[in-house]
Amino acid sequence: MYGELDRLGAPGVTAWLEGVACPLLLLQAGCPQPPGPTANWFADLTVGFARGLSHELAELSRTRPTITVAQVDAGHPMVLQAPEAVAMLITGFVRGLPG
Repeated sequence: MYGELDRLGAPGVTAWLEGVACPLLLLQAGCPQPPGPTANWFADLTVGFARGLSHELAELSRTRPTITVAQVDAGHPMVLQAPEAVAMLITGFVRGLPG
């Protein structure tokens, strides 16, 4: 599993966005996943992944003016945990688009 994650993450988690030229809103969960009945190494892995992803998204939003990154005060199921906040962020983004 570590090998596959390294292979996927080698160019960066956000590398797949290289060809995206249109305005894009990315919402990131601001709350960590609660610990589950998994091995400790998996919890450490998810914390490290979230930290790295936050760094990449922050850099992406600084270097790509068409990409907007916003955090939602919720976990991974943010649409269920904070539907109003998600809807407000999407609505504000769409209203700010040209045309």
